[in-house]
Amino acid sequence: MTDAIQPDLSRRVYSDPDTEVVLHVGFICTDDEKLLWSLRRDKPLLEEKAIAVPRQKFFTGVLREFATRRLKGEPAGLADQEELFERLIGTTLVDRLVLSYDSFMSAPGRVCRDGGIYVNAADKARELRNLFPDCDVEFMCAVRNPATFLPALYRRVGPVEDFETFLGRVDLRTLRWSDVIQRMREGVPDAPITVWANEDTPFVWNEVLRRAAGLDPGHAMTGRFEVAREIMTDAGRSAFDAYVARRPDMEEDHAMKVIELFLSKFAAPDEVEESLDLPGIPPEGIEVLTTLYEEDLDRIAAIPGVELIVP
Repeated sequence: MTDAIQPDLSRRVYSDPDTEVVLHVGFICTDDEKLLWSLRRDKPLLEEKAIAVPRQKFFTGVLREFATRRLKGEPAGLADQEELFERLIGTTLVDRLVLSYDSFMSAPGRVCRDGGIYVNAADKARELRNLFPDCDVEFMCAVRNPATFLPALYRRVGPVEDFETFLGRVDLRTLRWSDVIQRMREGVPDAPITVWANEDTPFVWNEVLRRAAGLDPGHAMTGRFEVAREIMTDAGRSAFDAYVARRPDMEEDHAMKVIELFLSKFAAPDEVEESLDLPGIPPEGIEVLTTLYEEDLDRIAAIPGVELIVP
């Protein structure tokens, strides 16, 4: 067996094989750029730790150009890596690069096809990983109850067709997020994947942000309460802000209990009461779909190389 060819480090100017790359791939209708903007609230810390979190407008077009038109899924050579990093972050080398975009894996209109969701997840994950073949890459994503995900996705796609026709693209009896995550693992067997349930996001947001930034366990991120605050009433948000301002060193366990308490009292109904209306599906069918989703989270947690963040 011949030894693997090592990259010529003397020819590198903009890229660095020691840079860790985090790809937060959504999924669609779970993020709305929250991870990006929550992380960027810690700008001084990011600069101190040499962590780059570029805005989407600075990288989505570049990655699309390289992944689909230039490389066509093949691993990037050194020249391509050099150009890619230069266009992504300029001349400053970084220890960690976090790229967050909910349509990395699919355009919204192509999520549902061939009876499932994200059926090309293996190929798409491999394309993304091959942009940075000399770097350690990890993936992050949130999954969502299909009973709320599909209506939200339909609204995101727009009224191209009626909802029942749209729903006909997938087989609800076999729709499983674990299949999507398993396909991703098959596409990128060397890249760990971190997953959480969208419904748990307010309670696990600090852990999500901390892992995205690669910081030590227990580190309190500045934006750790952003998701919870967004779904509170104005009065609740004001009371919550006053409470946490008096307790800047709140431990994570305490913080989760505080979030739970405030959301139980001050959650904004229009923010937390998600639509569970699937035309043609009776209420008991939606309950079954929800139960299957909850059971599917256990399957996700059992996939080798995957870690499920739970409250």
